[in-house]
Amino acid sequence: MISRSSTGSISSGLVLSGGGARAAYEVGVLKALLNGKSPATDHTPLDFDVVAGTSAGSLNACLLLSAMHDGPSAAASYMENVWLDDFALVPGNCNNRMFRLRANPVHFLHPACWLPNPFASLSLLAQDSAFLTREAFKRGTNLLFASEQISQKVIELIDFSSLVSTDAFEAVLSSRVNLANIRSSHKLLKISCTDWRAGVARVFINSSMTDEVGVKIILASSAIPGVFSAVEIGNSLYVDGGVVMNTPLKPVIDSGAEILHVIYAEPAVANTPLPQLPSTAGAISRALEIALGTMLKKDIQLAAKVNLQVASRKDNHPRSKSSHRQVIIHRYSSNEAQDIGWLSFGQDGLKRLIELGFRDAVEHNCKESECVLPTQNSDGLL
Repeated sequence: MISRSSTGSISSGLVLSGGGARAAYEVGVLKALLNGKSPATDHTPLDFDVVAGTSAGSLNACLLLSAMHDGPSAAASYMENVWLDDFALVPGNCNNRMFRLRANPVHFLHPACWLPNPFASLSLLAQDSAFLTREAFKRGTNLLFASEQISQKVIELIDFSSLVSTDAFEAVLSSRVNLANIRSSHKLLKISCTDWRAGVARVFINSSMTDEVGVKIILASSAIPGVFSAVEIGNSLYVDGGVVMNTPLKPVIDSGAEILHVIYAEPAVANTPLPQLPSTAGAISRALEIALGTMLKKDIQLAAKVNLQVASRKDNHPRSKSSHRQVIIHRYSSNEAQDIGWLSFGQDGLKRLIELGFRDAVEHNCKESECVLPTQNSDGLL
């Protein structure tokens, strides 16, 4: 059973945003919170009741619950080890364990990448070539029988996600995410995905994480449109939950949480310089960073506004039947500019992000991070 406060509501919740490789920052914050190193928890290990994650945040949420049965400190160490040992691009290696480019010619320019097992490299190249040939045939046929303007169909020939394989990521998830532990956990899990056809959010919970689709749910929540392919679960296609809900505050508040720890993996856009050489990928990335940051800011402002409204109500009394309540939101996000992109999984960069997240949580200051705190009403009641 999920532990609850004396009022019957879930007392504390974690909100983990998307951010690709930048979500290593969340690991650092959680390392501090779970080890009782942060003033946000009065320097006691965080005891949360619900955790919600989107995209890479869903991965962190699942890794967390996979190891929580060994205690909060062990869970934090487990997450850090998975990021640095399983996902990172280690110096001397050719690929990270999150994604790879199919039929990448650079692979064969470095003997260290293919000499240890040349037959495996050639076999993989053959598989990639066959896959890309099938994709090219489908798109070429679509162009040949096009009834629309030819320029539009030519644009539709381009699909970067066809070049990206996440097979290695799926393999790591299968070995490192303990779905049985997640299903039996006392902590409530909420993972946000986007229904690609309907354009709405879909939230998956502990019981959704079956052996058949559990890994697919994480892959779907992390499937950045245009970069990674949509994932089919049941009769629906799903993509990155960040399309509609990058920082899933609402599912945690709806669960009854009164104290929220919101970890936002994206750095402050205003402190991140524009690239010297403009590019389509860079422009899209910055536009998304601005949009996601604006979305979070509006959610936080709404929570603060609700606190004020609740405080002004005459029925805001412990014996009141009103379903509205005030919440506390601790925010953690980096104000430092980062040179680490969403898909930059170099080990040194991930280490820096973990260290930065840990430091920010240890030095957490509500005034600087603009926490949302309860407001007193005219009678002095919270």
